[in-house]
Amino acid sequence: MRFWHGIITLVIGTLVISSPSTLAAETDERWFDIEVIVFKNKRSSLDEEIWPEKSPILFPENIEDFITDNAFPAPEGLISSTEQQRRLSNAKSKKNTGEDKDSFVLMPSEQFQLNGIFGSLTRSSWYEPLAHFAWRQSVKDKTAAEWVRVVGGKNYVDEFNFNGHEKEDSQAVAIKPTTLINETNPNEGLIYQPVPEVDGSLQVYLNRYLHISTDLFIRIPGEEELDITAISNSLSSSMLELTNDGVMNQEYESSFDWSFQSDNWLDPQKQTTRVKRLLNYPLTQSRRIRSGEVHYFDHPLYGVIIQVRPYDPNANPKNNGTSAGR
Repeated sequence: MRFWHGIITLVIGTLVISSPSTLAAETDERWFDIEVIVFKNKRSSLDEEIWPEKSPILFPENIEDFITDNAFPAPEGLISSTEQQRRLSNAKSKKNTGEDKDSFVLMPSEQFQLNGIFGSLTRSSWYEPLAHFAWRQSVKDKTAAEWVRVVGGKNYVDEFNFNGHEKEDSQAVAIKPTTLINETNPNEGLIYQPVPEVDGSLQVYLNRYLHISTDLFIRIPGEEELDITAISNSLSSSMLELTNDGVMNQEYESSFDWSFQSDNWLDPQKQTTRVKRLLNYPLTQSRRIRSGEVHYFDHPLYGVIIQVRPYDPNANPKNNGTSAGR
């Protein structure tokens, strides 16, 4: 494939492989530096029968998210959804153990070792880097290993909701609450949730050898065909829930903005309609690796380059990174 032939050339030109260290010690805690580059292929085409995943992006329960706030900080006056979850998690951790637990360290760019590859991607006319970051963590077996949320690229927050629905759909019935509150804690403020171009999670674990699993998505604006009959039935059911014997309660009516933005949205001849959506293209892979090697995970639209390097806390007692905590 020409796409990955170019990537192989870029990697070989800058790759330095350390001595492999893959066999897990059964008793000692093992720490690793994990460096990640995400990029997209600017010459790819959606006409190549690349099908998006219709299911929403879901995250595992044991996920650590210390990258999102750095890549997409919340505007002044808003609280990021990541920070909200972190506060809840820290409160739970303190309740159970009496202390915070810092298991992940976000590394400064001065400690990156894949800058040569990132520079080659930046200069290339074929590819566009979307993210470059690194962190340090203790790596566990698969059942105990945490996932790490990976984000990058542009932020679609002004155009789409996180679920991929267009914020101002010109072909839909818009039912918009006039206020937004933090339902978990109304006194804490409004919650800000970015909509990254690349989103998902990555897991590094030990099962005698090191393994990497990816569950990532690149999100691209497109269109989705909807069944009008199903939408009509759903709207009718929703309206009945807001009424009393079929009569709209004035309190409910004043709580919503109603706008019918297209007279031709419902086409009884076609029974379907097309609406704008933020479509998800998955990159789900798993493989065994050797520490120190540079690995790339490929998709026709984008790719991920990962290096996992052993780290000795005893040889490096001073931690220069930023604690990510929980």
